[in-house]
Amino acid sequence: MTGVKSSDWLTDDEKHMIQKCINGDAYYEKKLYRLYVQAMCSRAVRMIGEEESAKDALQDAFIEVFKSLPKFRGECTLGAWIKKIVVHTCLKYQKQNKMISIENINKVAELDNQYEPDEQLITEMTCIHYAIKLLPDGCRNILNLYLLEGYQHQEIANIMNISESTSKTQYKRAKMILREYLKANRNK
Repeated sequence: MTGVKSSDWLTDDEKHMIQKCINGDAYYEKKLYRLYVQAMCSRAVRMIGEEESAKDALQDAFIEVFKSLPKFRGECTLGAWIKKIVVHTCLKYQKQNKMISIENINKVAELDNQYEPDEQLITEMTCIHYAIKLLPDGCRNILNLYLLEGYQHQEIANIMNISESTSKTQYKRAKMILREYLKANRNK
């Protein structure tokens, strides 16, 4: 019988759920999906920057989760393992979908033209969130992984197949771009 090895990271209920999913039990597959989809959706949206594309990537990630469950060894929490798959899937999705749609460019231009913090009731966090979405993919991914997901630069380097110094440089670049954007838009 395949299944999760003994693990200090997993409860007996999680082990049972994983085994049921491996055996193709739709009830437990739905249960696992519902347990993690919301948190993973937030991560996907932060990484990809556009909600519909993030949902597509998330669906691909969960397909990979269910396909890979027999290989899960319980060496970390189930959530951490799923998060790693989501991160890799989002990065892969970005590489495969490097198209820049005119519609998205027009949305950004329209929002830039409308953005007047003194006239609108926009919170600082909304402005920061918007600015993060405008970052180039590499900068946004590294900023999200380092600042929001808590990965270290060496881990990011391994995940993204880049050097540690590239991760650090992209992170510094992301902070610089954000700072410049926020400074420019505070004075409007």
